[in-house]
Amino acid sequence: MHNFKWKKILRFIAFLIVLAVVFEGLNYLYNNDNTYPRLMMHEFYEEEQPIDMVFIGASQVYRGFDTAIWSDELGLNTFNLGTSNQQLDDTYYLVKEMYQYQNPSYCVVNLSYPLFTSYGGRNNPQGRYILFDALRFSSNKVMYWLDVFDEQTALPALLPFMQYKEMGYQQIETNMRVKSSEAYKSYSYDSKKGSTEWYAGRGFVYRSQAFTEDNVGQLGVTQWTEIDTRALEYLDKIVNLCQENGSKVIFIATPLSYATMAQVKDYQEIVDFYNQLAQQYQVDLFDFSLSKDTLIPYSNTNFYDYIHLSGPGAEQFSTAAAKLLKDYLAGEEIAYDNLFYSSWAELSADRDFVYSAWIKKTKEGYQAYSTQGSTVEPVYQFSYQDGENTVILQPYSSNSILKLDAVPEGVKTIRVDVKKDGGSEMEQYATLTISK
Repeated sequence: MHNFKWKKILRFIAFLIVLAVVFEGLNYLYNNDNTYPRLMMHEFYEEEQPIDMVFIGASQVYRGFDTAIWSDELGLNTFNLGTSNQQLDDTYYLVKEMYQYQNPSYCVVNLSYPLFTSYGGRNNPQGRYILFDALRFSSNKVMYWLDVFDEQTALPALLPFMQYKEMGYQQIETNMRVKSSEAYKSYSYDSKKGSTEWYAGRGFVYRSQAFTEDNVGQLGVTQWTEIDTRALEYLDKIVNLCQENGSKVIFIATPLSYATMAQVKDYQEIVDFYNQLAQQYQVDLFDFSLSKDTLIPYSNTNFYDYIHLSGPGAEQFSTAAAKLLKDYLAGEEIAYDNLFYSSWAELSADRDFVYSAWIKKTKEGYQAYSTQGSTVEPVYQFSYQDGENTVILQPYSSNSILKLDAVPEGVKTIRVDVKKDGGSEMEQYATLTISK
């Protein structure tokens, strides 16, 4: 009888081992874990020198803070802990993980307004999956799993192959080829290098794509709506955790395109919200969305979408911000009025040009829209291209609607040019493919 019980126990253990091997095999075949967090966390865990400053937050961080520039300008060892779609509860457990290995003097917390309100990406668990997968097993990882994953996402987080409900043979073959490569096995940066973006080291990701200077359209920005109380709760935990460990907290809001700020219904509410957080925690805030040209010369090419800096934009921001923080940390007086606007209204009044333009077809006609500085009266010109010739359908005027019947048969694309009234040159343009 005693031997029979041991046989049952051994069979159960054997079953668990076989099950674990099967799950591991399925994860190897299906789970595409060749991600930026995999490289970033490996580099973090392998870091032998003390890290002096960390940057924490979502994709605005890992695409905005060029650690090579920050380290060089400040003379500090910096590290970027940003990951895609990182919510503030994710950030909290990542910061807890950080303090198991490092104790930086400075924690730079990125204030990104979509993290504090409702937006579409909040319901996408993929960012959490890849961060969770990149963390070493620990009690902190267990607590992270228990706290942030729900009944739909908890099991796929533990068994990543469950995240892929449909995957063809070609995708499995690609996974196997990548995972068997020397670049993947050695955590080489080349394992995650694309044609337009690549892992540049110490958490920073460089993206070569950018807006065209005079062709910024409707951006689909996240609007500022009801504040998420869970986000505020975890920001409080993050600030307290950093301060309890002796790290100085600094709030930074990264630059945004003027088109982004103009397409948010009331960007000043976001500016006020950032200032309220800084006052509440007695933390210094640097809001680079309000930076003047004296600090960061403005260009639409500094951005590649409504919220993210392009690679060149990240370099420019990192250089200017690091130099400013170097003076700040040295106790030098900062001439804020010369470097930053005090409000969105002041910025909008001073930047007197057209920020963006787009066209939509409506019942009334082809409607042109634009955003611009508050003192600008925009004028619109509609045209189409006939071979090498530009045919004007409606010359520059304040009329932003082109009648439907004003477009000749056979024309497939119309264009609107927008400039400020009295201006000599087009400032923004947009095109629309039409069907009759």
